[in-house]
Amino acid sequence: MDIMKYFLLFDLNGTLLCKKRYRIDCPREPDLTLKKLFQIYFRPEVVQLLPALLSHPLVRVGVYSSMKRHTINSILDALLERISCVERKNAILVFDHEYCIPDPMGKNLQDTLKDLLLVWDGNYSKKLKMNKSNTILIESDVQRIGTCFSNLLRMVPYKEDDVLYPSTEKELLLTYYKEYLIKLIESGTDDVTEYLAANSLPQEITKYLDKPIDGLVKLREEMNKLAEEERFAEFVDPEEKWLKLEELTDRKEKMEEMMDLIDGITVSTAKQN
Repeated sequence: MDIMKYFLLFDLNGTLLCKKRYRIDCPREPDLTLKKLFQIYFRPEVVQLLPALLSHPLVRVGVYSSMKRHTINSILDALLERISCVERKNAILVFDHEYCIPDPMGKNLQDTLKDLLLVWDGNYSKKLKMNKSNTILIESDVQRIGTCFSNLLRMVPYKEDDVLYPSTEKELLLTYYKEYLIKLIESGTDDVTEYLAANSLPQEITKYLDKPIDGLVKLREEMNKLAEEERFAEFVDPEEKWLKLEELTDRKEKMEEMMDLIDGITVSTAKQN
């Protein structure tokens, strides 16, 4: 009988680090400079979190980011050296921008979404038997998720203000995440989505998280249906296709208005926290 293996995929910017195009005006030096432009500040608490997960026999750690692979590799080199786990680099799974899809509600052409369906469909992922029941995506920006919200573990964002004004209370957050994840792993659950739904994160974490995720999930689901209908419209006669696309455009514009509203609520909630 195969032993259950859990795949924990971490986003980078906002989750394990803060990436800026400028040097933050504070005494702290950047941990890494990329292309003489991007300044990388690692989240201090990763020293507590990642080594425990990398050494766990039932865990396979991965990175899932919209960055290009060479950029991810440069960050991993510096990060693993920081936490004294350089020898573990080959064990870390990397899913880069090629595993992301265009964001139909994005403001810019380069806006993308993470799609776990693409990850699971990869040959190597199939070989590892990665699937919906054993994969967790740890992400700080829920608006960068396109599908599979039930596999999401929301991370409190690590932002510029956290670099500028370090908080002892916030520095304990990844300890709480570590405890939560270890409990999940040791529970032996055969479906992480059920565990995530039944076991809330501790209040020490949730008080820092924005609230309006349900509306976003529904919007994303509607957008996925919309994309399917747009593809279907290619197969109908020209007049019907034109009418259908006009209807879909109207629906998309309404969804974008709702997304802007959710953005406003999220920003307001974050400021209150």
